Amino acid sequence: MSEVDYEKINKYKVSIKSIKNKIKEANGIDELTVLASKIIELENQIVLEKNKDFLKLEKSKKEAELLVDQAKRKLKQAEYELQHLESTIELKTTKYRKELQLKIESLENDVVSVISNKEFEL
Repeated sequence: MSEVDYEKINKYKVSIKSIKNKIKEANGIDELTVLASKIIELENQIVLEKNKDFLKLEKSKKEAELLVDQAKRKLKQAEYELQHLESTIELKTTKYRKELQLKIESLENDVVSVISNKEFEL
């Protein structure tokens, strides 16, 4: 995509001014029509030239939107993975707590059993 040629635009604008001066001196409707169509053509050329910049900006915008979309998808995937890891950690923590609680209860039962079978001096 080529850059906007401001020299061309300036040449078109100068030509338009020149044609507008000729319109003031025009002698008939046919001449006015021809001059007006030349101005319209030059204005269209200016718009086309300026559109080069617009198209370049549109392309950059689409590229940025694509990057944002990709980043959003990666973020969603990372959030899912994080949620999965948090769930796994919670399950394992709960499992280990239960196992520890059972071991503590078993140890308490063993201690109570030993104490009940023996007399200790206080």
